[in-house]
Amino acid sequence: MDASKVAASGIAASTVLSMWSWVGGRYSVSSAVNVCNAIAFGADAIDQFLGGMRAMDEHFATEPFERNAPMVLGLIGVWNRSFLGRGSHAMVPYSDALSLFPAYLQQLEMESNGKSVSAMAK
Repeated sequence: MDASKVAASGIAASTVLSMWSWVGGRYSVSSAVNVCNAIAFGADAIDQFLGGMRAMDEHFATEPFERNAPMVLGLIGVWNRSFLGRGSHAMVPYSDALSLFPAYLQQLEMESNGKSVSAMAK
């Protein structure tokens, strides 16, 4: 947080939710950036969400390769891109309530890949 810019805008520094410069990708959702969801869904929902993140981290760190979901999914992506030449994948929502979910996942993946990756296939 740049306290001088906050003060210049007339906002009290004590009311600003800071975010560390190193927070990015999937971790931004577990930072102060996610305060809107905490307000909308409540602390219990956020605790469950963070618990699920923790469980997946533990799964990744402890499961053997053949049962490690992130490893298998990552390798499927490498296989599809590198060996089958498939440059994209589809996320098709099965419900109107999920209509914006593909756009959210696209943003999440772009953050994970870094800002140098384009959404457009080359």
